[in-house]
Amino acid sequence: MKLAGAAADRDRWEARDCSIDGALKIVGTRSAMLLMREAHYGTTRFEDFVRRVGITEAVAAARLRELVTAGLLARRAYKNPGERTRHEYVLTEAGGELQLVLMAFIQWGDRHLPRRGGPPLDFRHTGCEEPIAVRLSCAAGHDVEPGAITVRGTWGRPTPATEKATGKAAGKATAEAAADVTADVTAAVAAEGAGKDVSPAG
Repeated sequence: MKLAGAAADRDRWEARDCSIDGALKIVGTRSAMLLMREAHYGTTRFEDFVRRVGITEAVAAARLRELVTAGLLARRAYKNPGERTRHEYVLTEAGGELQLVLMAFIQWGDRHLPRRGGPPLDFRHTGCEEPIAVRLSCAAGHDVEPGAITVRGTWGRPTPATEKATGKAAGKATAEAAADVTADVTAAVAAEGAGKDVSPAG
């Protein structure tokens, strides 16, 4: 990666509010990532998560609770005949979007962690049966090779939320100014009708 603009001098800024750091706070443990792997493989029941990931019930409960709180999984009630109501865990939209990360991990592991007999799983596009490949591309559709990324600092640049708030404030000020003008004109017309002097003071 190439640092440019305000980010060019790496010693002059700190990676605060880092998206990597924020994501790792949610899925940075091995158990959390493997629970998300299983959720993408279709696992929903608590006991199946415990067995398939190979962790204790206590760890599974804690990690699943964190993933639900973070919005990657949602709890959904279910009840088998003759049994008490239980909860299963299903992917949310945010959890589903983690598939890209999981596939990148799989691709990296298949390439750099060679195993006798090759990778244990084969991932293909359902629509055409071609192998899945994760790659970087820009908005113009160009493939981006390692090192061909320019990083610029965005601090000080207005965010969409800031622009929206500024726009609302400006709109409110304009409306208030228009209301004041309307009130002045109305008062002037009323005074003129009453025969009063409405010429500007001074």
